[in-house]
Amino acid sequence: MKKDTPVIDQTLFDLKLNEASFYSTQGLYEEADKIYLALIQELQTLPESKNTNVQIEQLEAIRKEYQSEIKRPHRVVKSSPSSDKTQKKYQNFSEPVAFRNESAMVKDLSVIMDEIPVAGILDGQSLNGFGLDGECLQHIDNHVLLFIQKMILEAHSQKATDIHIEPSIASGKTTIRFRVQGSCYQYVKIPDIFCRTVVSSLKAMARLDMTSVCCILEGKIRLKVVNAQPVILRVIIIPTSDFKEDVVLRFVQDGEAIKVSDMGLLDHNRELLLDMIQKTYGLILVAGRAGSGKSKTLHALLNELNSPKKKIWSVENPVEIFHKGIRQCEVSSDNGLETERFLRSFLRADPDIIMVGGVRNSETSNLIVEASLSGYLVLAALQANSVATAIRRLLEMSGNPANVAHSLRGVLVQRLVKKLCEHCKRPVKSSSAIEIVKKLRAEFGEDPLDLMPSISESKDFPDVIYEPAGCSECGQTGYQGWIGIHEIMVVDDLVKQKVRENPSVDILEQLTTNSNMYSIKQDGILKLFSGLVDLSEMQRVCIQ
Repeated sequence: MKKDTPVIDQTLFDLKLNEASFYSTQGLYEEADKIYLALIQELQTLPESKNTNVQIEQLEAIRKEYQSEIKRPHRVVKSSPSSDKTQKKYQNFSEPVAFRNESAMVKDLSVIMDEIPVAGILDGQSLNGFGLDGECLQHIDNHVLLFIQKMILEAHSQKATDIHIEPSIASGKTTIRFRVQGSCYQYVKIPDIFCRTVVSSLKAMARLDMTSVCCILEGKIRLKVVNAQPVILRVIIIPTSDFKEDVVLRFVQDGEAIKVSDMGLLDHNRELLLDMIQKTYGLILVAGRAGSGKSKTLHALLNELNSPKKKIWSVENPVEIFHKGIRQCEVSSDNGLETERFLRSFLRADPDIIMVGGVRNSETSNLIVEASLSGYLVLAALQANSVATAIRRLLEMSGNPANVAHSLRGVLVQRLVKKLCEHCKRPVKSSSAIEIVKKLRAEFGEDPLDLMPSISESKDFPDVIYEPAGCSECGQTGYQGWIGIHEIMVVDDLVKQKVRENPSVDILEQLTTNSNMYSIKQDGILKLFSGLVDLSEMQRVCIQ
């Protein structure tokens, strides 16, 4: 009789895996190890397959990490001539290591917590749970929650944009870093074994699968803070080598849209942009590198256009800034709600204006071109370095130069640069200041609107170039906030004619040079001479 192929009850297997994970987060490693070992033996009864082997390797890696915690160090007590019994009794006494139980965990965690700087915002909020619901909190130990709370609030108080949790392969320590003003700074190091409980807790807070250790996971955490705006974090968990998991927590600015007047545009560029968005149809591209503020610019334009008389739809991934009266939709791949599906629905939903948070493929590009040719105003974000590369990318994705030429109204490209702190910036007082000014004036090129400030060469040190100094207002960095560097092109008849010919980037670059627009570099030089940015930041962002 043919023997049946062994089958595992997946539901029971997952329950056992959850039980082992729970024991490990509580520091009960021997109990967790027994379950992991039983699960490995159960998997080994199955026919050999790639998936089974991967699962066994994952469980073995977890067990290997716990081995050092399971082993008990021996304490040897010096013999006493008066007490042989006592010597025998205590000679092989073994003491549990850290996190063996809750009391040991509290003791060891207190050492960790003492090493962590605490912001003043924490006063009176030690264990309020951030407003998390009971279902979420039941998976999180109070002491782990306290650690996470201190970490997030400290990052928030430092105006960090990201928190990076990075386990080490060799050292056994996990590094936590904050990104502040564009640079990463180490915050604290914690044991890898404690990091696992932190990562599991963050998964629970973001309502992600706590048992997944080899999958890319994305979620969102919304935290309530006493007497302050809610803190929203985008959670990205990425598996790395040796079955570790890196976590990135990105602060989401859930607030009001900025005004166009606060975008840092030159007066000339602002007037061009405001005139461009008043058209009733056509395509306007907002382009830039990743993290250059394209979404904020799109929302500033929506804020300018928003009116009870207009029907405005947006598709975003995710929705971060909310507008009253605008119908905002969030992409959800799990539910089949992709950008393209939303756009097809918008075209049947009587829109006036459509905003697309990201154009990444030919299907999306064709749909936005079709929408703009159908009589709607479309605002769309695209990753590109310049006006020329933005138009070229759209041409390549769309594959229809004639339609792109007919639909395109204008292109705004931007980059973000650190803004000098107004409280401590100081003029550059060096012998090279005059030479720097002369060189930049020569590199500026044509100035159709005569925007370059008049600089007297009779002065020994022209007060037009400033440098960061550092003060209490800016956290001793010399910078406070960000400002945009822009270039903007209005697509006129000459540009449309060239676009129809499907031009190369070089031809498009030449076209932008002859169109009386200010380039990214020119805009950066103007902001440098206006005392808004320093030379090193301008060169980093504006010079290729």
